[in-house]
Amino acid sequence: NSLYALTLKKSPGAPEMVLKLSELINYMLYECTSEEVPLEKEIKFIRNYGDIEKMRYGDKLDIDIRVTGDEKGRKIAPLVLLPFVENCFKHGASEELQQSWVKVSIDVQPHVTITKVENNKASLNGVTKKEGIGIQNVKRRLDLIYPDKHELRIINGEETFLVILTIQNNNRH
Repeated sequence: NSLYALTLKKSPGAPEMVLKLSELINYMLYECTSEEVPLEKEIKFIRNYGDIEKMRYGDKLDIDIRVTGDEKGRKIAPLVLLPFVENCFKHGASEELQQSWVKVSIDVQPHVTITKVENNKASLNGVTKKEGIGIQNVKRRLDLIYPDKHELRIINGEETFLVILTIQNNNRH
């Protein structure tokens, strides 16, 4: 829908969005078919996704994606981080907030990779939303792919939502 709106306005941002969308689709269709993918590619995918959301929300959204450590040679299950990033836009930026922010940090350490995804959220007057199907599905996936090799913490605060996922180096092969 955002791309359609950009083309109607003949926006100079439309070609960039088409390119980013093309890269997302290519990654999902052709590179996510194996058990593991290079962490570098997963990070590029998340950056492209974030760029598209930034084009969609404009100045209303501040997104910060940081990577520390050396991700070269590290592998990860494909699309395991995406649901947490998507969740930020589904329950954060898409709400009626004047200003939204999303922070993604990926810290690649010798024995573990720690991913933190945090966003601000609209106040629901004390009402806590139930955990969605996306989070339930990724929990099941993590249990199957990384049994006893991951820790997932979800902190649903009053003003922010924080996910901390720690994955041990996978030495299954």
